[in-house]
Amino acid sequence: MKLLNRIVDAINDRGPFIFFTPCVSVIGNCSEELVFGLLRARRENKKLVVLRPYELPWKFRFPITNREIFNLTSPFHAEVPAPIRIFLQLMLTAIYGPFHVLSRLLGKALGQWAHLDGRLTHPNLGNTTLWMPTAQPAEFHWGAVDAFDWPQQIQKPLSVGMRPDKRALAHAIRLEMGIPEDAWFVGLHVRERGFYNPTEEITCRNATIANYIPAIREITDRGGWVVRLGDKTMTPLPPMERVIDYPHTRFKSDLMDMHLIGECRFYIGIPSGILDTAFLFQRPTLIMNMTTTALAYPRRRGDRGIMKHIYSKSKKRFFSVKEILESPWETQIFYTLGDDIEMFENSPEELREAVVEFMRNLDDGIDAPTPLQAEANRIRIEHGRQLLSRVLFADHYVDMHNRYRLASRLESSAGSLSQTFLEKHWTTSGRNVAAAT
Repeated sequence: MKLLNRIVDAINDRGPFIFFTPCVSVIGNCSEELVFGLLRARRENKKLVVLRPYELPWKFRFPITNREIFNLTSPFHAEVPAPIRIFLQLMLTAIYGPFHVLSRLLGKALGQWAHLDGRLTHPNLGNTTLWMPTAQPAEFHWGAVDAFDWPQQIQKPLSVGMRPDKRALAHAIRLEMGIPEDAWFVGLHVRERGFYNPTEEITCRNATIANYIPAIREITDRGGWVVRLGDKTMTPLPPMERVIDYPHTRFKSDLMDMHLIGECRFYIGIPSGILDTAFLFQRPTLIMNMTTTALAYPRRRGDRGIMKHIYSKSKKRFFSVKEILESPWETQIFYTLGDDIEMFENSPEELREAVVEFMRNLDDGIDAPTPLQAEANRIRIEHGRQLLSRVLFADHYVDMHNRYRLASRLESSAGSLSQTFLEKHWTTSGRNVAAAT
């Protein structure tokens, strides 16, 4: 596969097209890679050719989480004639399909540890230099990160949408769902454990949908609609006026997932996959119950967020926001939390206040940070650079890939934490210690 990747990289470097296979099994990774693939096409004045393998039968199917995401359009996306596209996708399936089947069989017979390397079983062509200066960089250099000028690239509008025929069909279905033609609506996603693994041990990424009800009512009281996003394993919402519990309706589909995210007035999310889909569609975004400052910070000017509260068992207190921003890697990423650290959800009142502030900013056209927000951003970037200057992963390729990828997020994120939240928790946490005992 290394040879195939080198051949594709050479073609992409020299030709007018960038042949590209984003991650098919995880919607967040797929969305993010599509963004950065389009950015590469734009800065190199090329067209992006997006490909994926065909689905295999029975239990050997590639786990494609959303098929409609491959039907998006952009000025930097190439529409490939059907015969050529079919041939290329057949080739991908013929190359990667046997390894995918073998990996599944080995896993079934010998356990999860026997699965083959994902670079053999899932196409990852054309994505080695999305964030890195070369396909195999020897070292990590901030000069290489700076050369990409991520802040300028991310903040410059990138036109992405659905094909006209798909958009028209989705719009008709939206009307059938009950949302009036002239109504505005908000997309809401609150992660639960059911979609990937009902028994997952790392639950700090999840949150309780019931806590969001006061925030939902702030939106509906202003005349908006709320469309709750997710899957059928989600805890059902109670019936509320102008609220659609979309995963539990007959309208749930790949097409409507893309439409409802791409057409919402703004998106409220949690650090989970479709947050990056909202980023792909460049929707104004409010992130609540944030579990990391390195991976999922508000990306575009005007985007806002509030963090989950971090409690230290040894110190017997909650950390302030400033302490969290300056904390070691172990408390920056949800999956590296040590035994001393526990995360607590935002309260219903914090969620409501964040929504009120965000809608006020949207109505007033405010996207610039306040002095306190700017100071928080400065500390985040300064400390983040220190963290990413050290080796994070034992495997050299994985380390380079992830450090350059994280650096693009660190440098380009131009949103900020909500002002109300910062004022309450900046130097001393306002969270009651009794909540952790």
